[in-house]
This record gives sequence, C-alpha cells and structure tokens, in this order.
Amino acid sequence: MSNKHSIATIILAAMTLLSSCIGDDEVIVNYYNDVAVTTFSLGSIKHTVYTKKKTDPTQDSSYVETISYSHYPFHIDNTNSCIYNTDSLLSNTEIAKSLANISVKNAGYMAWKDLEGDTYTEFAATDTVDLSQPRTLRVMANDGSWYKDYTVTVLMHTEGADSLYWEPKGSDAAIARLSSIRGIRIADRLIVYGTENGSAKTYTSSTGDGMSWQELQTGFGTPVSMAANSTKGFALMNDGTVCSSTDGVNWSYETSNAGMRQLVAASTSELYAVGDGAQIITFNLKDRTVKTETLDGIFPTKDIQGYTTQIATNPEMERVSLFGNNDSEKSMIAWVKIVDNNDPKRSQKWAYQTPDNSSTHKAPALEDARLAAYGTGTLLFGGKGINENEETAYENIRFSPDNGKNWWTKWGNTQMYLPEGFYKTANSTAVINDGGHFWIICGGTGQIWKGHITTFSWQ
Repeated sequence: MSNKHSIATIILAAMTLLSSCIGDDEVIVNYYNDVAVTTFSLGSIKHTVYTKKKTDPTQDSSYVETISYSHYPFHIDNTNSCIYNTDSLLSNTEIAKSLANISVKNAGYMAWKDLEGDTYTEFAATDTVDLSQPRTLRVMANDGSWYKDYTVTVLMHTEGADSLYWEPKGSDAAIARLSSIRGIRIADRLIVYGTENGSAKTYTSSTGDGMSWQELQTGFGTPVSMAANSTKGFALMNDGTVCSSTDGVNWSYETSNAGMRQLVAASTSELYAVGDGAQIITFNLKDRTVKTETLDGIFPTKDIQGYTTQIATNPEMERVSLFGNNDSEKSMIAWVKIVDNNDPKRSQKWAYQTPDNSSTHKAPALEDARLAAYGTGTLLFGGKGINENEETAYENIRFSPDNGKNWWTKWGNTQMYLPEGFYKTANSTAVINDGGHFWIICGGTGQIWKGHITTFSWQ
C-alpha cells in the first residue's frame, strides 16, 4: 500500500530511523547533500491488442498481453530536470498503472507528487503509478538539505503498430472533373494531372494540407505527363517540351522534341519516357543527351508507370521499375533497370521480369491500375480485373516488399484495406507517396484520402 505524506515527513522519519541505529553498535551513517536520478525504466505493463476486419477499420476483437518495457530507453536530462522515453510505447498500453524502476545517487529519497494538490506518495518499486500525464518526481538528499524535481513524461503511440490508417480529406470540385488522373510529389507539393473534357489540367496542394487545391501553371504550358526523382520533378507538355522544378512552383526548361510520349520515372542522373511502340527514351540530366532503346519482349501498352528506389548496399546506384498492362497478359508487366549514377557506362540494360507462375501472389492486371513506392516496398490498387481476371473493382490494396515480384493484401501484421466507401465511388485515381504518408485522390468524385502504415510513418 502506498503511503502519502509530505516530503519533509518522509525524510524526517527516515533520518530518525537511521539515527536510532547509532549507539552501542557504533554504526556510522554518512549523509550526503547532493542527489540525482541515475537510471529510470518501466516494468511489465498490460497492453491491449485490437484486430481489424479486412475492409473495415473499426475494432473487431481484442486481447490483453503483458509486455516488459525494461528495455525501452529513457533519457535523463539533469540540466532541464526532465525524464522521457526516446521510443514511444505501443498504443493501448495501460500506463495509468505503470511500474517504475528508479535509481538515485547517494541513496536519496524519492516521492511522486500527487496529480492534485501538494502531497507526495513515497516511491516504491512494487507500487503502480499513473504516468498517463507528466508527473513530478522529487528526489531529496539523504541529509534533507537539498532536493530536485524531475518532470517524468512517458510517450505512447496513439496508433497501433503494424497497422494501416486512413484520414479523409474531403473532396474537391475541380479534381472531381478530372479523368485519367495521376499524381506525383515535388518537395512539399502534391501535384495531380489529368484531362477535363479532353483538355489537360493540373492542380497542386501542399503535403501539409491536401484539402485546398490550386491550378498549376508551369510557364511552359499544362503538363500532360510528369515524373520525379528524390530532388526534382519533371513535366512533359503537349508540344514535347520538358521542364523541371525543385519546388513544384518554379519551372525551368530541360529539353524538347525528344520523341517522348509519356514520362514514367526519373533517377538521379536520367529521365525516362515511353516513345512509340516498345521504345524507352532516356534523357541524361547531366549532359542532356538522348538515347532510345527498343525493348525486345512483352511490353505494356496502358496504365504505364514507374518509380525509382535506391539500392541499399550502394547509395550511388538506383533501381528503376516500369509497370503496366496490355490487352492479353493476366498479370502486370514489369521491366527493371539498374542505374549507376557515378558511371552511366556501368548501368545495366532494361530487363523483363519474367512472372513466377508458381506464385500465388502475382499482381493481377487491373483496370486503371496505380502504384507508388512507399516505405520499403510498393503499393498497388486498381479497378476491376481485366484479361480474364475476375477481381472486384477496388476490392484490395496490395503491398510488395520485393519490387513487384509478390503482392500481398496482408503484409506482416498489417492488414491492407482501402477506405470504407472508396470502392463504391472511385473513378480514375492517383496515388502519391509523400514520404511517411501516401495519398489517394479520385477523379470523378474529387474525394481525397491520406493514409499511412505505422511501420513506416513512425520511422
């Protein structure tokens, strides 16, 4: 049972007890006038785990487990007199009933200040304490001459680990008028482009907003196709002109008349577009040369898109991935190119990714398929199945951790699902990765969602 007293009463009682020990046994007690917290950790705490349905983000069922948090690091800031954890606890942890392990210099005395009033509860490692809000921990020198107050703050995630969350951002009338919509991110700008009654239109909003959209003017016309690398975005105009921007607002001329039909991806050193037939047109961003390659093999003719990811073992090399559909293949078609940004001569040629027919996790050919790199993999969703695929439109969103070889509707402990109501109203859609989050933006309805997987957004 916890004992509540004034801090002075606690110290006085302890000193009296120690003094009574001095006498015939000649026990010598040393008192110190300085004190500080030296270690702080939590013990075992109950944690509630919620499970979710495949297509419904509401909580379905739950169970309680006990987790030891003794390994979670806490930072002790003696300069600012505060203690806090550097790695947030899991959501739904019962921190109102926490056990704490605390050590102080020179055997000082400890007490928690009550949540209300100026009384203190003597610290005991076996007593739980409510740490659901910042608490004052007072430590006092064992000679009673000096004390120090620490503010103890326990940080806890508000979302469950390994989960997908959606945030509705309303709808926009201008975006609702778009068809064949696609999107990219440049710096802190979200950009969507498509057609309205046959005319090209482009709109932009900030990654911190997503609800207020303005028409984008590049100074070179209206983009009909766009791509981006890690530092710059590119736009292709109706007349073949390509311009670039580092902020999504100010645009500069890059090239024209390169025979580009649609931009698909950009690496640090090159810009990639499809030309006529199975042509890939590469524009070197350093020397401004243009190279055209005709790919020998199965090539996509619609829903063509791409993205670039860095090779983890070599930061100077990147993997450029191209995906799309045609009128016969039951799975999405994929091509890959490895680029050496330091030495283009060492870059590999485009390679067709032969489907693994034994895999049960291939990406089905979907109408209006859209994908984007996110976290350590790729997201994919789309409308109804085509080429004899019977998938219901917008029934699933998939994640691939291996560059499109396998696609999962449940990845690890994360159940993938589209926002409730999305499959009922979606028309043409765009997906944009802004780093920690991704956006799904719908033409036809103008509806906008911001999503994230906690595994990646917490990093």
